[in-house]
Amino acid sequence: MEKAVTTRHVRIAVVALLMAGGPPSAVWADAIVELEQRIARKQIEYDERLAAYNGAVETQERLRSEIEAAGVSLRLREDELKGARDKLQRIWELFLERPDVVSDSEEKVAYATAKAAHEEAYAALNVNREKLAMAEGDVPTIWTTLKGYSAELKNLTGQLANARFELLQESLSEERTVVVREETSCEELTVRACQDGTLERAKRSAVEQASAVLLASETVTEELFTTGTTAGASHVTKTMDRIRSQVRGLLIRYDVLAKGWVGETSYFYEIEAVVKGQISRDDFFEMLGVERVPRASDRSTHPTRPGAAFRDCEKCPELVVVPAGTFMMGSPSSEAGRRNREEPRHRVTIEEPFAVGIYEVTFAEWDTCVADGGCGRYRPDDRGRGRGDHPVTRVSWKDAQSYVRWLSDETGEEYRLLSEAEWEYVARAGTATPFHTGETISTDQANYNGNFVYGSGRKGMFRTKSEPVGTFPANGFGIHDVHGNVSEWVQDCWNETYVGAPADGSAWQQGVCSRRVLRGGSWFDRPGDLRSADRYGIETGYRNDGIGFRVARTLTP
Repeated sequence: MEKAVTTRHVRIAVVALLMAGGPPSAVWADAIVELEQRIARKQIEYDERLAAYNGAVETQERLRSEIEAAGVSLRLREDELKGARDKLQRIWELFLERPDVVSDSEEKVAYATAKAAHEEAYAALNVNREKLAMAEGDVPTIWTTLKGYSAELKNLTGQLANARFELLQESLSEERTVVVREETSCEELTVRACQDGTLERAKRSAVEQASAVLLASETVTEELFTTGTTAGASHVTKTMDRIRSQVRGLLIRYDVLAKGWVGETSYFYEIEAVVKGQISRDDFFEMLGVERVPRASDRSTHPTRPGAAFRDCEKCPELVVVPAGTFMMGSPSSEAGRRNREEPRHRVTIEEPFAVGIYEVTFAEWDTCVADGGCGRYRPDDRGRGRGDHPVTRVSWKDAQSYVRWLSDETGEEYRLLSEAEWEYVARAGTATPFHTGETISTDQANYNGNFVYGSGRKGMFRTKSEPVGTFPANGFGIHDVHGNVSEWVQDCWNETYVGAPADGSAWQQGVCSRRVLRGGSWFDRPGDLRSADRYGIETGYRNDGIGFRVARTLTP
């Protein structure tokens, strides 16, 4: 006789109780929509003003070039006018002696023509000067408006974060239940085994639904921190701790009602349990199958040991820790090619270690900032010389500031440009010679115009463009390309000499602050311009194919 198959039917209801996810507030929900729309409109205005600012800066650069060309033309016309005047003067002298045989008509025409050309060149120069004066007036006006729009955007973003926070607070004030029902038919299983399997599936579904509410809450609160709002900071912190406690502990009360039938006999099970599953944050996000939201508190403590290399994030530049120390800044009088601006030579003491980019900032790193909405969304043209791991070029001092601000916002760390003293300390890496390579340098050691030599060096290659960062050997601190490739902006205002310069390695914030210091020389410079002590000042808005920068980071205890 064939054995009958016993089928068990199990119906289970799981009710998960948690403090989250109350009914949404229409007031705050409407406010959030309105703020999002205002931010979108203001972003369009900001982008338009940014384009106008970039256009005004480019106009300034073009007019300066035209004024320079007009100045050259004017000097040529002055020379021609002087020559025509001298010839006319000589003809007049002859005319006075021999009026019957000497004619001055040709020289008069030549003089009149030269004078007209001179006046035209002079007028053209003045026109461009007037245009430049107007453009120079436009740039700060547009910049002021742009800063105002930026402040408004930041304020609106803060209001949006606060509105989301208020919405979250209201939702946390009410209990919400998550109900999951599972019904299963089992064959060749006991009622208990069938019930246990069904119960496990129901619990897992309830946990996922409850956790989704918590995930949404935590995401909103994370946004409060990343937008930098200060309103109700202590309240935000307490709420954050509360939500994270729920996420980590996942303290959920299950009320389970299970019924099973075997044939005509009815079994009734009533199970009530409190589940305290200690689930880590990583496991929690993995369970939901979503990408983890990074927190500042999740960052590992980075090394402060000199020579240690690290990154603050995947898209951040790689840094190396530079030790504290003392060095002589500037050049001795015996150094070939030295200039007065490199004196007086003086002792500088850097009392704390700091971190510096192992490489110059690359196009790839800059483009990441732009793609993230930072760096003024300015995308410099590489002029066909290479992007990717080539050092970014055609960036002004102001552009470099926008990058370090973005990097600081992304990481919560203090990113900045090197001070001029720090730069020379880093470049020398314990040496006192013109280059960290010694008394001279070669194109096997750095990228510069190899048609020229320094000291006992030999001619080499002129590559006519930058090379990928790290192509040439590092110095004693493990840092590449401090000589050549691209010149590097530093923080300091321009001063003609070191008289009154700080002795503690800090940036010199007095002087001609409309100009900032460039260091290191570039691929098109002569080797003497690559010396550790060489320096020059350029306007903060200036861009060209040989200018880039390197980042530094203050190390916190």
